Amino acid sequence: MLTLSGCAGVPASATVAVANPTTMVLATPYTWSEAHSTFGRKVTFEYTMVAGNYTGAREDSGGTFYEGEANCLSKKVIYTNIDAFLLDTVWTQRCGVYVPRSADHGVKVYYYNAGSTAQFPGQPGSATQAPRAPEVNTVAIAENVVGANPGVSPMQFGVAAGLGAGLGGMIQDAQQKALLNNAQFLFYQPEQPALRSAFGIR
Repeated sequence: MLTLSGCAGVPASATVAVANPTTMVLATPYTWSEAHSTFGRKVTFEYTMVAGNYTGAREDSGGTFYEGEANCLSKKVIYTNIDAFLLDTVWTQRCGVYVPRSADHGVKVYYYNAGSTAQFPGQPGSATQAPRAPEVNTVAIAENVVGANPGVSPMQFGVAAGLGAGLGGMIQDAQQKALLNNAQFLFYQPEQPALRSAFGIR
């Protein structure tokens, strides 16, 4: 069973740089899926964290943010009975793993919206989301709105190109900046035993 996590972001100002950073190595790509079904609407996402180094970059009183290299998290639509054109759409984002100091608290996957990309099937190249206002980051909308409302069509919230811009005036600049640049925890987290095992966390 996937675990739930709060969707509030963590600003850099709430953390400090790690003085003596250590690195965790993800030997092979770590993949898990997340399925939603509400009122007949179904969609399944496949997440993959790329293999590589995850180095302690920032920390707060509760734990350490281990940052991956480049856009290390991908999210792919592998099944849907709504908005079929979204099938095989892939988003990529900077990511990492938050490791708490206490073993009593769960390890969490986090991501950043700034610099994220979206690849729609049949479309050449990738659309990159720039970290500046007043643009709306459509990946953030997909991640947070669809995550919080799994039965709602992503298209209805502006995942399709052009629809996101219409929502721009509804979001304050400060909120956009936070959405783009804060570390965001996935709403649905992968299972703890598998996540800890993949990164060698006890």
